[in-house]
Amino acid sequence: MEEEEAATRVSANYQDLKALREEEDDDDDDEFVEDANRIFVDLSTAEEEEEEEENKKNKIDYELNICQLY
Repeated sequence: MEEEEAATRVSANYQDLKALREEEDDDDDDEFVEDANRIFVDLSTAEEEEEEEENKKNKIDYELNICQLY
């Protein structure tokens, strides 16, 4: 489910970037680059959040496995 949410965010950000690219003129290249960088940062943040969630799940699973041993 989290993977689907992340995929949806990536897809939405890709669509945003694609729309920005289609709207921008050659004169607005700097603004386009700034927007593209913002979207890239958003994607990076989403990936980091997903990785943190996965690490939390793994830690919980590990602790549950340890508890089951006792």
